[in-house]
Amino acid sequence: MTATFKDHVFTKPWMTEEEQTVAKCFIAEALKSLARQGVEQTPFLLLRLDDVLTNYILTRRLERRLIEETASSVAKTDDATPPQPASKKDTEAVSIEAVAKSRERLRKSLKELEESYDTPTGKPKQGLADYMKPIIEQAGGVLEDALQFEARKRKTVIG
Repeated sequence: MTATFKDHVFTKPWMTEEEQTVAKCFIAEALKSLARQGVEQTPFLLLRLDDVLTNYILTRRLERRLIEETASSVAKTDDATPPQPASKKDTEAVSIEAVAKSRERLRKSLKELEESYDTPTGKPKQGLADYMKPIIEQAGGVLEDALQFEARKRKTVIG
């Protein structure tokens, strides 16, 4: 069996088994959804999906770590232990900030994916050349006709 680019994009050796399952489900559903919209499966689309997937997995990891830290902190407080040092609270604050930044990266990658295609039609957004092409095709021959008319006009005036 020949491996495709798609096979390589979503293969991450650093993912846990659970994360690999989430990744397979996410990619399968995302590709089905995009196919229903008529979006072509290009290498660029796959890379954008990979970006979304990676940011999602990393955000989940950070959130899980924050939950574990918070649970640990609450458990220690319930045991009537002395208040935790400032460094532990600083660590939690850093974790909260890391989660917020990770979620922002996830949001941006989703927005970039969404912006790369017109969602109602599923077609890639048009660049200026694509937009102008039908207009230029409709106007085809007009410039040539105008130049020929000017040439005839000069002949008439000169001749």
